[in-house]
Amino acid sequence: MTPSRNLRRLERSTTYRLHKLRTLIEDSAGRVPYAELKTIVSAVTIDSLNTWANFCRAYYLSCCLGTRLRHNSYVTANIPFVDINTSIGNVVHLFRPWVTPTPSGTWHRRDEPTWHDASVLLKSCQHIGASNIAQIAAALSIGTRVFLDLPVCRNYCAHKNRRTEEAVQNIAPLSGISALLRPMNVLLSVPLNAYDPLIIVWLNDIETVVSLLCE
Repeated sequence: MTPSRNLRRLERSTTYRLHKLRTLIEDSAGRVPYAELKTIVSAVTIDSLNTWANFCRAYYLSCCLGTRLRHNSYVTANIPFVDINTSIGNVVHLFRPWVTPTPSGTWHRRDEPTWHDASVLLKSCQHIGASNIAQIAAALSIGTRVFLDLPVCRNYCAHKNRRTEEAVQNIAPLSGISALLRPMNVLLSVPLNAYDPLIIVWLNDIETVVSLLCE
């Protein structure tokens, strides 16, 4: 995902990706062997967090360079930025002030903040004085646990071991799911007061937040 002068385009590309991930789960459940389903759920979990992180990065850069919301109101920043590299340097120094750029003046992607952390987006946009900061704060406060719990499940999917398995089982009851289940079954279980599996609920929640951020 890339920064855009119109957040409607960023919203469309993000929701399209989320829809593809949601459809992949829905079309696989009950139709493929369980071993294959686990592989699909694992890939979707990792990709879901990457999609959110890439959106947050592109959203911050869009606000730095100037962009429009869905209803054409213009987003401005108190700090003027001439290009993407300057904007990246600003956020790197906000979270890691000791880091220096490469000899060419660019920044390593590994030096950037943890974009999937919702607080990073909020703090970054507060730092630049984004004119829509109240909207950002409201969108990130809808009461979902996805930004806290999805990274835990993503870590299990990427590094399957006893420690990451226990971490998923520890958060399962927070969604009304048994802590006795294996991580893949946690993701495929329906949370309390919900109608869809947890991974689908999270995909829907991310889409809701993206829509609110770009509204």
